[in-house]
Amino acid sequence: MNHIYIIFAKNLKTLRRMQNLTQAVLAEKCDLSTNYIAEMEAGKKFPSPRTLEKIAEVLMVKPYRLLIEPDKTVLFNKEELTGWVIKEMKREIDSVVAKYLKQNDSKNNEGEQHEKRKKE
Repeated sequence: MNHIYIIFAKNLKTLRRMQNLTQAVLAEKCDLSTNYIAEMEAGKKFPSPRTLEKIAEVLMVKPYRLLIEPDKTVLFNKEELTGWVIKEMKREIDSVVAKYLKQNDSKNNEGEQHEKRKKE
């Protein structure tokens, strides 16, 4: 196996896991098959430049980050870490808002049903 394939495979898997993405979710966001992601993570396949850019975009890193041996002390630069934190915060906020809207919707439906019964 080519050394660059090994480095890429390790970086892809590490960065995907740091984003809490499954292979299936990463594949969907990159418009690739789950099997292709698995083969890249196993070092069996290597992406085209266009695919490399798309994967990097989804993982919120520069493409070169997938191709260099990771420094054990620094996994993200400030820009990448900020992007990741913002994405995680947005995901949490979206979840809270969705729960609130669902609760509010069910309360509104209950109120409407109560008003209908009063009129009858």
